Amino acid sequence: MGYAGACTNIFIFAGCLAYTHCIEELKGSLSWPGLKSFEGLGTYFKLGIPCFLSTYLEWVAYELMGILCGYIGVNEQASQFVILNLVSFIYCFTHGLGVAINCLVGQSIGDGKIEEGKQYLRAGMLFAVVYVLSLNMSFFFYLEEILRMIITNEKVIELCVQVAPLAVLGQ
Repeated sequence: MGYAGACTNIFIFAGCLAYTHCIEELKGSLSWPGLKSFEGLGTYFKLGIPCFLSTYLEWVAYELMGILCGYIGVNEQASQFVILNLVSFIYCFTHGLGVAINCLVGQSIGDGKIEEGKQYLRAGMLFAVVYVLSLNMSFFFYLEEILRMIITNEKVIELCVQVAPLAVLGQ
């Protein structure tokens, strides 16, 4: 980062500080509200600590996976990369669908339309289950054919076919 980066960060901080002093509505954000700000913090910790641990352990596992890649061969790394991408292909879509359904359910509940929210939830869950099952089944039964479309190395295909059932069951 060096000298230029340090100067840039200092100027950005000073600019944000000056901006908050110039805007009347933001002046209150620079004051200490007192001990009242700690009330109800336990509820946030009850929600936040498990989320933090989940994210942290996922990050640690990913870093360990990267470190351990140095101890395995090229074909094993390639098969790991392929399987990781296939599993991510399944996971990312359903994660995005879950976020979208949560927004729709939250809006419905906020509007007082509880039944509409339940319908969104049921439809989203049904679609996600059908999507995951159909992709898992296609990967389970047609994985070798799918892999041959994108990979030419026979050893990598063989390793992927051996490991894929475990990855599919993890979904």
